[in-house]
Amino acid sequence: MNFPDQFYCVVLVLYAPSKKRVVVKRSTMAKALDALDQHPRRGEFNGNDARMQVDFVLEEPKPVDQPLQIEVGIDGLMIEGKDKTHIFLPADCFVRSIMGMGQLYEYLNRAYGDVSNLKMKTFRSQSFISVGADWLPLYRGYPLVGDITKQSLEYAVELAMDHVKLTQQDSGKFLYYYDPVTNSTFESFRNRTEWNQYYNILRHAGGGLLCLDYESYTNGGSTKQNIVKCIEYLIKSMVVEVVDGVERAYVYSERKAKLGGSGIGLYLLSRYESFYNDSKYRVWAERLYQHLLAQILESGEFIYYNIYLDKEITEETNQQYFSFYYPGEALCGMAAYLKLLPEDQRQVGFEKARKALQFLLHVRPTTHAAHYAELPSDSWLMMAISEFWDMPEMRQDDYVQFVFDDADKMIVHMYTHEDAPYPDYVGSFYYEYGDHPYPDGSRCEGLVAAYELAKKVGNEEVTKRVWDAMVLGAWSCMHLVNTPESTYSVANPALTIGGIRLKLTRQWFRIDTIQHVAGFYSKMLPHWDQETKEIK
Repeated sequence: MNFPDQFYCVVLVLYAPSKKRVVVKRSTMAKALDALDQHPRRGEFNGNDARMQVDFVLEEPKPVDQPLQIEVGIDGLMIEGKDKTHIFLPADCFVRSIMGMGQLYEYLNRAYGDVSNLKMKTFRSQSFISVGADWLPLYRGYPLVGDITKQSLEYAVELAMDHVKLTQQDSGKFLYYYDPVTNSTFESFRNRTEWNQYYNILRHAGGGLLCLDYESYTNGGSTKQNIVKCIEYLIKSMVVEVVDGVERAYVYSERKAKLGGSGIGLYLLSRYESFYNDSKYRVWAERLYQHLLAQILESGEFIYYNIYLDKEITEETNQQYFSFYYPGEALCGMAAYLKLLPEDQRQVGFEKARKALQFLLHVRPTTHAAHYAELPSDSWLMMAISEFWDMPEMRQDDYVQFVFDDADKMIVHMYTHEDAPYPDYVGSFYYEYGDHPYPDGSRCEGLVAAYELAKKVGNEEVTKRVWDAMVLGAWSCMHLVNTPESTYSVANPALTIGGIRLKLTRQWFRIDTIQHVAGFYSKMLPHWDQETKEIK
C-alpha cells in the first residue's frame, strides 16, 4: 500500500475488542509512532486482534461556520478544547454509528459540550485500516468495495447465513436486533423494557424466507433445521378459529394479528412445502389461506389487522390501521399456496386475488394517495404478481405493466456513476436527488421480481435494464455487509460479522436487514452466469 508522501498531519488509532481505543495525532509518521509507543495503554493492543487505523490529513483544516454542515463519514473535525484539540475523524461516523447531522450534533454535545460554542475546523483525509500485514483503504469508514462478482455475492451470503445459524435460538427465534457499538441486543430507542423486548413476527418469518432463498440457490441443506425451528415458533403464535365450519388461523404476536404476519407466514409454509416436497405443515397453510381469503372485502381492500392491541378490527374501523405493505405480503402467500393446490381448487383464490389486485393497482393509488411517493416501495406486491404469473389464469397486462412501471421508477431514483454526489452513493436509492443514499435490499428484491417477470414474458429490453440496476444495487448493498475487515472497531466481532446494516454509517442491524440484502443476493445469483456470459 502506497501511503501519501506529503501531508499536514497523521492520526493513528489503535482498536481491540472491548478496549477503549487509543488516538494520537502528530505532524510526522515518526512522531506519531513514537507517541503511540509511549502511550500508557499501548500494551493493551499487542494481541492478534488489534487493528490500526491511519489517517493522513493532506491539507490544513479549515474553520467552519455554524450551523455545522458536513458530509457524514467524509468530513472530519478538529475541535478546540480547553486543554487540547480533539479529533473527530471522518470514519468516526461509522465507528460511532452516526448517520445524520442530528445524531452528529447529539454526539458532539455529549462529548465536547455545546456545539454552538465550539471552535471547529474541518478536514478530509486518506484513511487506511490494517488487516494482518496488509492495509485496506477506507471510505466513509468502510473498506473500499471492489467490483461485484459472483464470488463476492456468495461470500456476503455465506457470512450472513453463518451469522443466522450462530444466533438463532433453540426456540426458533432469531437474533432480532443487535447494536455492535453498545454490544447490546436491546432496541433501546423503542423505549421498551429489557424484560419485554419487542419481537416482530413478520421479520421472524422473513428470517425463514431468507434460509429458503439460500437453500434454493445452494441446495445444500445446511439451514433446513433453521427453517423448521422458525416455522415451529411461528405455528406456536397462531390462533385457530372455526367460522361457518371452516378452520382458519391467524398469526398473533405482540397483542396484534397483522395481515402481513399471516401473509408472510403462509408464504413461508408454502415455499417450504414446494421446495422440500413435504406437506407436514399443509394443515396450517390451509388455515392461514382461509383466513386471508376472509380478509378481502367486497371492494378488494384487505382488512389490515384482524386484532390490534387486543381489539378486533372491523370493516368500519379498518382505515384507522392502514398498511401499505401487508396486502402484497398476503398476496405472496396466497400465490405460493395456490400453486400447491389442484387446479380445480384454485378458482375461489383466483377470484379473490383478482379483486384484491384490482383494488391495489387501480383504486388504492387514488383512495390512499398520501401513502405514495415518487420512489416506489411495495416490492412485496411486485413479488406477488411475479408469483401469480406462473399460473396462466392470473396473467393480465396491467399486472405486468405495474411491475415494470415501479421498476422503472426505482431505477430513475437510483444514483449512478454519472450523477452520484459521492462515489459510494452509486446504486443507492433516493426520494429527491441529493438525499442521503438508501442502499435497499428490499427494493432490490422488487427489481429481481421485475427481472424474473420480464424473462417470463420475454421482454429482453426490460430484462437488461433491470439487471443493470440490480448490479448497481448489489454493489451499493455490499457496503452494508459486516465483514471481518470492516468490524475493526466493534466490541464483539464474532457477533457482528455477517450482520447486514440498514444504513452506511449506522451500526445496528436486525434480522430483516440481513434478510432483504442476503435474500436479494440469493435470488440474483442463479441468473449470474447467464447474464455475465451474455455481457462478455
